[in-house]
Amino acid sequence: TTGKVGLEYFLADRSLFYSTISTGYKAGGFNIGGLHEAFDPELILAYEAGFKTLLADEQVQLNLTAFSYDYQDLQVFQTEESTSVIANAAEATSQGVELELVAKPMQGLRINAMLGWLDATFDKFDTEDPVQPELGLQDLSGKHLSRAPEWKFNLGTQYRWSLANASKLFVRIDYSWVDEQYYRPYN
Repeated sequence: TTGKVGLEYFLADRSLFYSTISTGYKAGGFNIGGLHEAFDPELILAYEAGFKTLLADEQVQLNLTAFSYDYQDLQVFQTEESTSVIANAAEATSQGVELELVAKPMQGLRINAMLGWLDATFDKFDTEDPVQPELGLQDLSGKHLSRAPEWKFNLGTQYRWSLANASKLFVRIDYSWVDEQYYRPYN
């Protein structure tokens, strides 16, 4: 069973403050081949708060979100002898802030930007590294979660021309930057 409780408050016609608490899960299962242990369901308790607002006669949209996710039995992919398996980390926390901006400064032109900060670490995870088993059981508490960069940023712009017969032509340019990240839980 999962659930979600939320509060919304409209400060004005164009501004919304909100907060939610929700729970979720990802089903457990068995690793292919039957030689590895089964893995448990992943559980999450998620907190989120933020605001969304339209400014400048609805030509600018600004969104700010802060979140915190508490994981129990986080499912972690590991590679053992060219086979991918899923194992459970005991506990992990992911928290961060995202700021988004969308502006339409003139007819046909749209500019968007996003800046995100993330702190995602294992709170408790003892495991062996299948690539370096000689290191024995390792405590990965405080290590970064896989594919969880601390900072990310993107910027895009798009121009739209209206053509005959209700057709449209779009030109778009995007730039994206992502901070360093780890692809294994051992960092």
